[in-house]
Amino acid sequence: MKSDFADTNDRSQLYAKVRHSLLQLSRLPADPRHWRPHLVVLAQGLGEPLQLLEYAVLLGGLHGIVSRVGFLQGSLKDAAARRHAELARVEQLTAERAPSIFNEVIVAPDAEAAVPVFLQAHALGPLKPNLAVLAYPGDTVPTGTLIGRLRALVGLEISCVVLLNIAGRRLLHNEPGRIDIWWRGFANGSLMLILAHMLTLNPSWRKVRVRILRIARTEAERQNAHDELKHLIEVSRIDAEIRILVSTDPFTHAMRKESRDAAALFLGFVLPDESQALVTSFESTARALEGMPPAFLTCTSGAADLLA
Repeated sequence: MKSDFADTNDRSQLYAKVRHSLLQLSRLPADPRHWRPHLVVLAQGLGEPLQLLEYAVLLGGLHGIVSRVGFLQGSLKDAAARRHAELARVEQLTAERAPSIFNEVIVAPDAEAAVPVFLQAHALGPLKPNLAVLAYPGDTVPTGTLIGRLRALVGLEISCVVLLNIAGRRLLHNEPGRIDIWWRGFANGSLMLILAHMLTLNPSWRKVRVRILRIARTEAERQNAHDELKHLIEVSRIDAEIRILVSTDPFTHAMRKESRDAAALFLGFVLPDESQALVTSFESTARALEGMPPAFLTCTSGAADLLA
C-alpha cells in the first residue's frame, strides 16, 4: 500500500519554501536600510486596548512579522490546558481586528521572569525579535511591570515602542494626514523614521506624509540641523519633510502646538539607570501628551541606525 505521507501537498510545499527562504536569509548580510520588524507585542493584562494590536500590525508594514505573547502565572502541571484555553480566547479576540498576528501564550511559575527567556527563544534561524511593542500602563498594570520589561529588552538589544493615547482611537482609512517625528538627537532618530515609513506603507495610510521636526536655538544651529536631517533622508531614501523651529520655548510647548493635529507622533527616549527616574520621565511625558494624537515612544537597540 502506498503511503499517504507525501511531500506534494500544499502544506509540505509551503514548509519547504519557508525552510529554503530562511536558509537564504541567513546568508545575507544585515543592512539597516533593509531592516524589517520581527515585532512582538508584549501583552500586559486584560486592560490592553485592541488598538495596540492594530497599531502593531501597521508598524509591521507590508513585510514585517507580528506576534502577540501573553504571560500567565501558573504551574507547569496544568500549563497545556491553560495555554489552549487562553489561545482560543485570544484568537477569537484578534480574528477581526488583527487577523495577521501570530498569537502565543506562556505559562510559567514566575511570569515576568519568563519574559526575557521567551524573547531569547522566540527565534527561527535569522528570524529573531528585533522590536517589542507595549502599551503605556493603565489602572490594571503597574508601571514597575513596564520598567522591568524595558530593562530586559535593552539588555537583549531589542528595540521597543511604548504606545500612548491609543485607547478608543479610530485608525485612519485612506485619509490625508501627517506623522510627526520629533528629533532630539541621533540615538533613536533612524528607527523612528523607519517605523513612520512602515506606517505609510499600509494601504489605509498611503495619503499620510512624514515630517521630521527639530528645535534649534539660533539660525546657525537651524542650518546645521537642516543639513543633518537632509543627509539622513538621502541615506534612508525615505520621503520626508523637514521642519526646523528656531525657538527658546520649552519643548513641550512647541510639540503641542505643532503636532496637535497629527495622525501620530514619534518621540525618542533612553532608559536611565534609576527606575524612579524612568517612572518620573514617563509620567511627565504622559502629562505632556495628554489630549494629543497617538504617540510612539521609541528606544532603539542601534540595529537600525541608518547613519552607522
